[in-house]
Amino acid sequence: MVSAAHEKGHRVILSLDAVLPTAPPNTTWDDSQPQLLWFTHEAWLFKLSRAPPCKLHPLPEGLRIQDVCYWPLIHPTPADHPAHQLTLYLDGAANGTHAAWSVIATINLPIGEVFIGCMYGCVHLEPDNPQWIGADAMDNIAAELSALAMAQTCALRWPYSDHLICIRPDLSLSRTVANAITTCRSNDRLAQLCRIQGLWLASRTEILEIRGHQGHAWNELADTVAKWALVQGSQEAEPSIEALHDFALQTHDVAWAWMQTTHPALSACFPCLIDQQVMQFNPSNMRVQATPKEPVLNADPDQSHAQWDITVITANVLAAEVWSTQPQGSRRTGNPITLGDAKVSIRHADPRRLVAVASIGQVHYTFVVLHAPCQATQSTENPSDGDVVAEWWMATSAIWNRTVTTEMCWVLVDANAPIDGEHGYHTGPLGAENPSKAGTAFMQFLAGADLAVPSTFPHIHKGQTATWSHATGKRSRKDYIAIKAKMMQLATHSWVDIHHDNTFAHADHLPVVLSCKGWQKLKPIAPALRWDADKLLDPKCCQNFQHALSTLPIPHWSVDVDDHAAIHEAQLLQLGQNFFAKAPSRTHKIVLQPDTLAIIALKRQALDYGRARQELNHPPFKEELRQLEKLVHCKVRRDTQAFYDALLDRLEHAGELHNHRLVYQMLARLGRRKGGKTSGPRPLPMLKKEDGTFAATYDEQQHLWMTQFAAVEAGVLCMWPQLQQQHRAEAEDHCVNVHEIDPAAFPTVWQIQSLLSRLKRDKVPGPNHLPPALLKAGGEVMARHLTILFTKAAAAAREPFAMEGRHIDPAVERPTTYNAVAERESVSILRTTCEEAPVSDFTEASPMPAEGFVDVTFVDDCPTSWLAAFQDSCSWMQRHYDKPHLLPTGTCLQSWIQHICLDDHWKGKVRKTGRLALHYNTAQAEHAIWQHNFEDRWKCDLCDKIFASTRALAMHANRDHGYRKKVRYFAIGATCHVCNTLFHTRSRLAVHLEHNTKCYDVILACWPPMPELDVTQLDQEDKLVEAALRKQGWWATKAFLPAVKTCGPSLPPAGDPASARMFQNMLARRPTDAAAYQQLQGRRISAAPANAPGLWWQNSDLPAFVMHSPQGIDTGGGAFMMGGLAREAARLHIRALVVVHFSSGFRRERDIHQIVEQHNLEQATQLFVPSVDLCMQRQHADLATHKALQWWKQRAKSGQLVSIGGGPPCETYTAARQNDGLGPRPVRSAAHPQGLPGLTWKEWKQIHIGDRLLRFILEMLLLMSIMGYSGFIEHPQFPTWETNRSLTSIWCLKAIRLMKRLMCVSLVSFDQCVCGAAGRKPTTLLLVRLPAVRHRLLQLGNSGRCHHHAGAHQALIGKQEDGSFQTAKAKIYPPLMNEIIGKAMHDFALGMKHPDVDKELPKELEVYTEQQFMDHTVVQPDYHGF
Repeated sequence: MVSAAHEKGHRVILSLDAVLPTAPPNTTWDDSQPQLLWFTHEAWLFKLSRAPPCKLHPLPEGLRIQDVCYWPLIHPTPADHPAHQLTLYLDGAANGTHAAWSVIATINLPIGEVFIGCMYGCVHLEPDNPQWIGADAMDNIAAELSALAMAQTCALRWPYSDHLICIRPDLSLSRTVANAITTCRSNDRLAQLCRIQGLWLASRTEILEIRGHQGHAWNELADTVAKWALVQGSQEAEPSIEALHDFALQTHDVAWAWMQTTHPALSACFPCLIDQQVMQFNPSNMRVQATPKEPVLNADPDQSHAQWDITVITANVLAAEVWSTQPQGSRRTGNPITLGDAKVSIRHADPRRLVAVASIGQVHYTFVVLHAPCQATQSTENPSDGDVVAEWWMATSAIWNRTVTTEMCWVLVDANAPIDGEHGYHTGPLGAENPSKAGTAFMQFLAGADLAVPSTFPHIHKGQTATWSHATGKRSRKDYIAIKAKMMQLATHSWVDIHHDNTFAHADHLPVVLSCKGWQKLKPIAPALRWDADKLLDPKCCQNFQHALSTLPIPHWSVDVDDHAAIHEAQLLQLGQNFFAKAPSRTHKIVLQPDTLAIIALKRQALDYGRARQELNHPPFKEELRQLEKLVHCKVRRDTQAFYDALLDRLEHAGELHNHRLVYQMLARLGRRKGGKTSGPRPLPMLKKEDGTFAATYDEQQHLWMTQFAAVEAGVLCMWPQLQQQHRAEAEDHCVNVHEIDPAAFPTVWQIQSLLSRLKRDKVPGPNHLPPALLKAGGEVMARHLTILFTKAAAAAREPFAMEGRHIDPAVERPTTYNAVAERESVSILRTTCEEAPVSDFTEASPMPAEGFVDVTFVDDCPTSWLAAFQDSCSWMQRHYDKPHLLPTGTCLQSWIQHICLDDHWKGKVRKTGRLALHYNTAQAEHAIWQHNFEDRWKCDLCDKIFASTRALAMHANRDHGYRKKVRYFAIGATCHVCNTLFHTRSRLAVHLEHNTKCYDVILACWPPMPELDVTQLDQEDKLVEAALRKQGWWATKAFLPAVKTCGPSLPPAGDPASARMFQNMLARRPTDAAAYQQLQGRRISAAPANAPGLWWQNSDLPAFVMHSPQGIDTGGGAFMMGGLAREAARLHIRALVVVHFSSGFRRERDIHQIVEQHNLEQATQLFVPSVDLCMQRQHADLATHKALQWWKQRAKSGQLVSIGGGPPCETYTAARQNDGLGPRPVRSAAHPQGLPGLTWKEWKQIHIGDRLLRFILEMLLLMSIMGYSGFIEHPQFPTWETNRSLTSIWCLKAIRLMKRLMCVSLVSFDQCVCGAAGRKPTTLLLVRLPAVRHRLLQLGNSGRCHHHAGAHQALIGKQEDGSFQTAKAKIYPPLMNEIIGKAMHDFALGMKHPDVDKELPKELEVYTEQQFMDHTVVQPDYHGF
């Protein structure tokens, strides 16, 4: 039995065994069968419709009526739809705390539409209230749906059953819910109530939406009454709805009441419903043919065979020609099989070998092209290289065994070797020649691969056998076509093509041609399914599809759930192809109107007339054409706009207007800008197999991914039949006590339709080829079909085999042949989401057999199993989550699974942990990159000199070794002869070749490097041109003219024989002696050279941390001296005497800024002191960015800074952080100096800001050291008194330990109490060319240490009254410390003074003159919260 939606559409195969019950349903009580109470009332429709008619009330007193509503009440107007006897207008109102509704009833009379009464009331949320009908929120949706439910109740209870009733809501959701088009997340119970009443009223009512607030009299009246009820209340006008209230209280009945009025044929798809209340579950274990076969008339026993004719030709290049002559189709389909339709994949490729597989469906052919190396003539200077040839053939055999897996194979080989007369099974006697070592190796390869050479057999090959001619006239056979020995019966004839055109091949070779004919058994090829996205969005097409789907017979209840699912998927796919299949067409989707086509035809006629009469250049004719063109443009624009308007309407109707990906895909199908997308198929990802090679085919890629997924998910690889057998065995042993199943475990139509609406229609289909868009197009009808299937699955407490979501897809061991890969086509891991999610949701809600629990077993056969990965994930979660005490302790699998199941916010916690882990890794990476600047050194291999960067090495190679860029040896003229583009200058051409690798590769393949003399002459000419440009202020590659395309032949591509010949000819004509581009040779070094000329610091030479140092010992060739040459060099570059205090905090009395300014006034010098801190200059003082660092470095390099200093934030390093509850917790440790894992987001932001500011100060100090200037950095001393805790400090950083070795750097550690601070606060200063500070501090107290008696200092523990920590006030430097540092900075700046320094502050620094003064009680924060 076959049904079809279209006469020429896809047939829908029906299974009569599945849809026709073998016996009538048993409607009698059978106590031996499981039974569930399905309905609390046997006939809800009868109960609701037999209630007394709803009482209509007059308009409430005191109602203020608008003018647009008043006159229709006095003088009735004609009805909008005269066919409707009763019309009900709805509206609702809400204010956030209350909601109300109203229904206006009118009746059509000969005089017009007359008002007959109204109903209005308030929305109630308490189920105990007799007026409650399912609302759960006081919003506008509840008000509108309540009005709809009341109108439907009025229609059900209307006493005149022959009247046609029209319901007019002004909310689109009301119409779509009542017509079962959409679902609603808000007020779920109320919306379902409207849905079921809409189903019962479908035959006698019509729902027509009316746009609200558009001046319609009755709609405005309904709106006015609803607002009045919202304010005044409405107890006297609320209808009596006892039956509707009772119905709304029964959740299960509301969801399943549609079964009470459904067709008996559909009822047979469910268990028997006894007395319309009790569902009696009969077993559903009847097996039917799940995939019915389509009948084939006049079947031929040879229908699975096809005839083919293949001709192969080879030449002495890595290429081949293969064609199929006289293509014939199979006896079943009649479609020809041609190699032009094949998909070609490359299994191996190198300069002398190529292995390609051509696939047509599941039939695969392999073509191998080989070019063996030539055995040179033996002489004294050139010994025999037969061993090299033998090794090449051995390597080829290894590649053959790894890549050639098909039964049909052709080998096109230029063997450069003869075949001797000792013939056997693989070769014949025709054309035999004298043996050689190369020939012996070739014969061994043929025997090992079981290959035969048809051209050596006289009954196959005709004509001459020689394929190669020597310049002396000697002729020999070098080229062959080999096939597998079992294919010899397919070889019909072979010959040498003596008339072959050798233009694109070697002139001394002639190709061999082999023709093969035969029959081959074909395997069924699944047709390519293409879906029309526009039709899937078209409401009319979707409506027609739903109507056809509603007529599709459904398997009855006795059919097994697995067979039911398979039949459903197959029929749904066939039916969907009838409505939504994409037909091949070249027509444009934008349809032009007839008048547009007419005006276009008129324009074409005018053009033909103008060409025939030579009027195209006549001014009046040109003006007429211009007017026609304007008219064409306007009409085409109108039609295009109409098309896009209709497209937006379809997207909005389908609810996909906000699906930006789908909208982009649809617009991209209409056309895109040229060059916007690369043509051709996307390459496969570079996936490496176990043997180290990369996956070369789609099947290998899929198998590799499947293996990886199976390892991660602890999957067991098995065949499909084995998995099916296991599933069937589990199903037979599966026993469920239906008495224990809660009716809520069965999925409802409403729930399934809600899940369908959430699908993303642009997702790729699963193995059943059903796109999500097709399931969405089925709407409520599709949901009913799936409800029947899922009800059967929930009753059996198991998923159908086709939808099983807990199994890794089956596979087999690695196949030995290519056909084996095709034979075991397994389904994809990704399945259609809509079918898997509901089944797993509801079957898992059903009780399991035995004790009622699922016994989960994890397979841990490999170290990368799912179990190991899960335990690693738990450890990762414990490490990085900022509240680990809320997580299970240890790695107990059961504890973690229970915790995850009970935690409603688990996904949010995982996302949060991921962000915190990203902060941890970011801190590690930033420090590693920054530390890299202090570790890398590069050595020149030509002179053993050492440089700090690759740029310095390249400059040295150019200056001392004559290094030139390689591209300079290939840039000739100003035109690129690959892309035929004129760049006007040689410098621009060189830049083009550097950045365009395609052109550069072709140039390298076609031309050898130019001689050194020619390159030197061209470079000298370029230098003159570049010097003239630089004088004018231009770069050397300034483009005064745009690059233009030129005409002419281009160079052959790289790898082409023509490029190789061109290279050899050019090399013979113009020998090269180029060597300068090889003079850049160097490597990175980490160990000290034996003959290092200066100091080479290793980690072993540096202390673990620093505290004191009068000065270092590394002079750096004089650059790092305290004075002398470094000081004089600095005076030459200084332009302004500017002293900058970074991270200074607020300005205060006796701070460093004031101290320097006071001394400046005393000496009458032009000295400027800006203080920089984010608390004073919010816009320009952010020093934590790379841009700020580069800007301040540029100020120092331009001579605008003479001394700098600052103390980066120390709140993340302070030793006051302890886990004692009195202060903040530690955020760093010696093991994790960049931050402990498991910190909060705010703590990570503090660490990031602190690290970046510290790196800013250190890099600025290093630059000041190099340039001869001064500076300081202040930070708490390394906590030597803490012996029981693993603490860290900035004085442990390698960068600071290296700076300690510079002669211009000194360090001093002291207690701030000796300078007048309230607390002791041990502090360390790193000083650059400020030795007076160290000398003065060591004179205080006990050599800089505290000399006060015990208890003299305030303990900085706990918090202050304002909530801040006691340590915050220690950020402010004591006045004496400011005096010592400020005076030293002033004295150093004064020593740099010379007559040419600027008398004014540089304009770049004027933004930092903004200052803000505070007293000592206000402390700036270290972290400003951004």
